[in-house]
Amino acid sequence: MSADTGGNLTLHDYWIDELLSGGVTIRLLTTAVDYDDTDADLTAKEVDAAGYSSQSVAATEWSTTTDITNGTTTLTNDSVIDFGTADADWGIVVDFVIQNDANPDRFARIDEPNDPEITEGEDVQFSSNDIEYTLGN
Repeated sequence: MSADTGGNLTLHDYWIDELLSGGVTIRLLTTAVDYDDTDADLTAKEVDAAGYSSQSVAATEWSTTTDITNGTTTLTNDSVIDFGTADADWGIVVDFVIQNDANPDRFARIDEPNDPEITEGEDVQFSSNDIEYTLGN
């Protein structure tokens, strides 16, 4: 069996287009996402605290870069995604998702490697280029 597996450039572009089509919502989660989760599962795992709301991001606010040599395509946010100031403690964010607005059971899970504990008064945002989701090797 080959150790070098994955989709080709055309498939990666298709997957990213399908994810972004019609816009996406960024949701912060305090419980880890499971492979078979649906929109309803995400709702149960999402931050549930005063002042929190998920953030909509247009498809035009993302860009992709391709590394032909390594066989990867990376999706990156082009603008700030601002969740505002936490009005209460939001808990520890362990994952977040980029969720398709038209088909909410379609989403990309991204592990939050720092598992930040968001407390009251904290400003919460992703700066431009903070989010990178890579498809491929």
